[in-house]
Amino acid sequence: MDDGDLLTVGRINGVHGVRGNVKVQLFAGEESIILDHDEVVLRLADGHRETYEIQWIQPHRRGYLLALAGVGDRMGAEALVGAHLVVDKRRLPQLDDDSLYWFELEGMTVTTIEGTPIGTITAIMETGSNDVYVVRSGKHETLVPALKSVVKRVDRQRRIMTVDLPEGL
Repeated sequence: MDDGDLLTVGRINGVHGVRGNVKVQLFAGEESIILDHDEVVLRLADGHRETYEIQWIQPHRRGYLLALAGVGDRMGAEALVGAHLVVDKRRLPQLDDDSLYWFELEGMTVTTIEGTPIGTITAIMETGSNDVYVVRSGKHETLVPALKSVVKRVDRQRRIMTVDLPEGL
């Protein structure tokens, strides 16, 4: 598995208790990648990858608690804090033609329907009603709502999103 084929889907951000359980923050839209599998691949701080069998996973506050085979005490769990949970992009479930994963959107060029470049998607923010794309061009930032009325076309091959911005953006 090449690093270019890997997608970061979460991060170990703490330990829980003395039995080696870890606290995990999963990134938006990727929960099924972990919840539907028996093992997880961790990219450690030194860049190495290790595969662990998942003993159990359960929701906990704003994240999850995870028990990994071979991590039986707090010291072992503490050594994993900061590690990223990664998956092979080819393992991702197929989406509808109208849907994209966030990693597919990040770095995409955004233009107006007139063909004027706006910038590149650098981040995606979750809001209560819809996502918002953060589009940057130099020091200028434009927030583009992820709405069908705004996003007119997405060309996956050319990595170009065409938008019709509302007045004032």
